[in-house]
Amino acid sequence: MPEPVTILVDTHNIVAMCCHAYKELTDPMGRPIGGVFGAIKRIQGLINFEIDDVSRVVCVFDRGVPEFRKAAVPEYKANRQKKRSPQDQAFYEGYRLQLKLFPKMIRRMGVATAWATGWEADDVIAALSASTEGRVV
Repeated sequence: MPEPVTILVDTHNIVAMCCHAYKELTDPMGRPIGGVFGAIKRIQGLINFEIDDVSRVVCVFDRGVPEFRKAAVPEYKANRQKKRSPQDQAFYEGYRLQLKLFPKMIRRMGVATAWATGWEADDVIAALSASTEGRVV
């Protein structure tokens, strides 16, 4: 019997990449939807075509930066822009809107979600990887 495979998705990362890739795609009301479209398409591709024996997919979300990391490395993410150009601000607002839509949409597909308050997705993915049986992608 093949080893079960769990796919852990850094949701903020994949939605952001797809927001850039499909930035012209909008819903009928003109709201940006390319990040959601592209991320779902990518996850479906992983499940259906690229990885054999997928037993579970979990989309992991950021829910803050760990306080210990900010205390240990005060300059952590200090290079992030505080002020954005109007174009960047519009993109960021569209990205945030899509992040709000995404969990509901993927749950309807049967995809699990995970997060831990005060932790980034990378940290949650590391913890899940360590505690998940089988192969983790």
